[in-house]
Amino acid sequence: MSKQEAQIAVEALIYTVQASGQTRAPVQFFLGQNPIDQVYGVPTSEPLAEGNPLDVLSLVSITSPEEGATVSRQFEASGVANSFEANVPWQIMQGDRVVKSDATMAARAYEDKLFPWHVSIVVSDLAPGSYTFMAMTDDPSGGAEGNGPYTDTRTIVIL
Repeated sequence: MSKQEAQIAVEALIYTVQASGQTRAPVQFFLGQNPIDQVYGVPTSEPLAEGNPLDVLSLVSITSPEEGATVSRQFEASGVANSFEANVPWQIMQGDRVVKSDATMAARAYEDKLFPWHVSIVVSDLAPGSYTFMAMTDDPSGGAEGNGPYTDTRTIVIL
């Protein structure tokens, strides 16, 4: 594992522990009663705070629907993002074909945090079956000024 991969793994652990505890308190790693000096070569003998979310997390994340959710007629999608002008495009795909798309707005943008977004999506016009819901960040430069759009996906089943 590279140093960068190790740091990402430790950041993931920090964010996971904080999410389970519903707090952004610093995290310290222990084996029994003893602090662990290193995890994957990353120093961990002292409590660690999470890194800047824009440096260590995807810039878009879907909270709802959950993976494999069954929906009918309409569903609520939500998550967090930090996107150009707070725009959060979304698509519903069946295989490689986009069958529905639009965009919603995150609460804000241009700060060092992720902002909530929410959208109600009517799917009563789609045939029953398995689909992929994708939320993404907006990148009007087409990747010329950054990494291109970030994406997150969930499989949904429309009844």
